[in-house]
Amino acid sequence: MDDFQIKSSADQLADHLKQQIARGNFQNHMPGAPSMASVLGVDHRLVISAFEILEQEGLLVSEGVGKRRRIVLSDKQKTPLMRFQIFTYEECDRQLFYLVDLQHKLMNAGHICAFSSVTLTGLGMDLIKLKRYVEKNDVDAWITFASSKQALDWFAAQKTPAYALAGRMGVPVQRECLN
Repeated sequence: MDDFQIKSSADQLADHLKQQIARGNFQNHMPGAPSMASVLGVDHRLVISAFEILEQEGLLVSEGVGKRRRIVLSDKQKTPLMRFQIFTYEECDRQLFYLVDLQHKLMNAGHICAFSSVTLTGLGMDLIKLKRYVEKNDVDAWITFASSKQALDWFAAQKTPAYALAGRMGVPVQRECLN
């Protein structure tokens, strides 16, 4: 129980924002406190307190009253090796221990890795919707889990590398090293 810490709401929010910054969800500048508060469903004063904590830690720099705060990353934080997104067949797949383990291993190796906000079944198995979703996400590689043959064929034809786990057999998928 030595690692148990009671944290204030501002400290918890600051930790959450640090994780979001590390994952690449915010780049260069943080959104303003009012818009961040609206998105998170918290009071803007709590967001300001969290921003002040991050300023004290040197992760954010205030650029003046009414202006957004600039994100200052260390050299280690600036260049993740690759940005991965794990695209699953259905929502419950995100809880599979081996997919969570894969995500954590990639993140521990310095990569950014997140689960897609949608699933193949959530897109209604529609390849046009899949194409739109993939095109609006800036990633270096996709990891697909239990995708349909049509989805795997589509991923295999793209420039961005795709790695298939538990999909249809016999579909050519681009192969690259993770090194």
